Amino acid sequence: MSLTERQLSFCKFGAYCSIIAGLCYAILTIFAFLLPPSIATYIATDQYFIDFKEVKYMFLALKFFHSAANLAMIGVVISFMSFCRDQNYAPVMWCTVIAVIGYAVGIFQNIQDASVIPHLAAQYELGNDALKQSIISFGVSNPFLFIVSLGLPGIWFIVVSVIGLSNSNIPKLLVTLGLLWGVGNILTAIAHAFVILELIYLVAFGAFVFAPLWGFMEGYFLLKQIKK
Repeated sequence: MSLTERQLSFCKFGAYCSIIAGLCYAILTIFAFLLPPSIATYIATDQYFIDFKEVKYMFLALKFFHSAANLAMIGVVISFMSFCRDQNYAPVMWCTVIAVIGYAVGIFQNIQDASVIPHLAAQYELGNDALKQSIISFGVSNPFLFIVSLGLPGIWFIVVSVIGLSNSNIPKLLVTLGLLWGVGNILTAIAHAFVILELIYLVAFGAFVFAPLWGFMEGYFLLKQIKK
């Protein structure tokens, strides 16, 4: 298949974004494993604030790389639209829009966590018992936001991967990794929303394998299309 100049531009941009996203996901999942369980739940407790003092900068680094990954994935998502076959245009356009919404909400969520949680931790450490109980009652974050920030991109991965099954030009391993990542995103959203710690760590391990591998493979695949 010969590519137009516009498709070549999307192809190159999407390839670089995929590789950057893969690298960012590899780094942030390492940070996620190093953080203590109290931080992973996003539930405000005495132990949460005790642990946060020790891992504050690691937590902020995780939020930075997660935001960078989301920005890169927006580039990947819009690049996919340029290769969409006409018969699949409507569902791909729909899931593209919701994926961009999800990644944008994820960036907002990361910025909010990185700015609000350290402030709450500082107030908790200096405050009296009444203030500490108020902070714990109001919480440090809204884990149900993960349903949007991870769940919607998960739908995009599943939809484009299922559609990709009928495209002989796309490697089946790449499609399979996309499906696994999509399911993993949705499971992660459920795990955080309902505070299922075992599932959080299980899907984090899957993300450590599937997300970087998909990013690097997708980048290589797109760059190979340019050479053709």
